[in-house]
Amino acid sequence: MRRWIVAMSIILVALVAGGVTIALAGSGSATAPITKAQAVTFARAVNLAASDLPGAKKFEPPSYEVARDEQETAASWSRTLRCARPGIVIHRPIDVEKSSFVGSRWLVGSVVQVMPTEAIAAAEVAAFASRRGHVCFARAADVQITSENAPLGPYPVTATFIPLTRLLGSDAIGVRDLVRESFKGKHWFLHSDAVFFRVGPAEIAFSAVGKTPFPAATERRLLALLHSRAEAHKLS
Repeated sequence: MRRWIVAMSIILVALVAGGVTIALAGSGSATAPITKAQAVTFARAVNLAASDLPGAKKFEPPSYEVARDEQETAASWSRTLRCARPGIVIHRPIDVEKSSFVGSRWLVGSVVQVMPTEAIAAAEVAAFASRRGHVCFARAADVQITSENAPLGPYPVTATFIPLTRLLGSDAIGVRDLVRESFKGKHWFLHSDAVFFRVGPAEIAFSAVGKTPFPAATERRLLALLHSRAEAHKLS
């Protein structure tokens, strides 16, 4: 049987491998750095779980796929940020935690990464606020499906941006892509939703991929859940 891999270049896999504790302030500041332990606790408290979507089951790819995807996605994330804002300095997060699960018809996931400071997180999210940033984000959110015998390549058809200001804040960005896939003369469409927002120094991503559109009401409920958890456990 062919082994299919669904990989979204920003989401569904960790953006980078776990980082290290980084000082947040100069010697004269009273602000304490966020520790690795604090970042891990926060991310795990915020991330979605299979229980958040009735009937869903946790999705865990083989470890060798995770290691490969983490490397590929870290490089992709850097390219996406530099596409959105050339010259931006790429910072290593303190911690990245991911969660992905399979529902009845969709693969759903969330990623929480804690950056060294709120200013760094704000700058990265703000990179996608421009028209150029929107284009770069939409391209990065395309679904890529590969198998042992299939060529790589999404064929995006449409990209529609999702209004999220009231739900997640003014700097949130979300896009719905309709992607045309082909293999051995057969063609089909996939629907993918990608959302990216910030709470304090934490960057949070959400994704849903399936052959039919992910229900809008369910998506808003899951996004509200991510946002409320992040606010409840907010790091400073």
